Amino acid sequence: MTRVAVIALAFAMTLSSGIASGSSFMDDVDRGRASVLSAPSGDAATVAGRATLAESAATRDESPAYALGAGLAALSLDLDDKSARRSKADRALLERQVHVVLNAQAAAGIGNRAVCLLSGRSDPRSIEALMRLVDPAWSCGAHHHAD
Repeated sequence: MTRVAVIALAFAMTLSSGIASGSSFMDDVDRGRASVLSAPSGDAATVAGRATLAESAATRDESPAYALGAGLAALSLDLDDKSARRSKADRALLERQVHVVLNAQAAAGIGNRAVCLLSGRSDPRSIEALMRLVDPAWSCGAHHHAD
């Protein structure tokens, strides 16, 4: 009976540490997102400004989740910016933002579907087109999901 109790205790400790690290991951994603969304309006008003915000967030904090949140927030603002021109210069800036997200994704060890869901977009697949600027094979997953 003692052996079963020890195994149960070890399982409970492992589970609780996973939950704790999961919540801190999400907290870091939210902090990264907030760093871009709460930036002075001039800093986030252009593709260049958003690229700079995402890159500085990635270099300022050691957490890949923080960089992921900042990069996704910047890309989301790009998707919402209907006035943004998609010139070659804009495309290069968007690619810099995508690299922030891809590097953070790799460091965090999460899949593409998780990145799509973490984007916070009402249509999680909307981020896919931007990710494909750098990685043409990148996908959120199956085209039809049971939501």
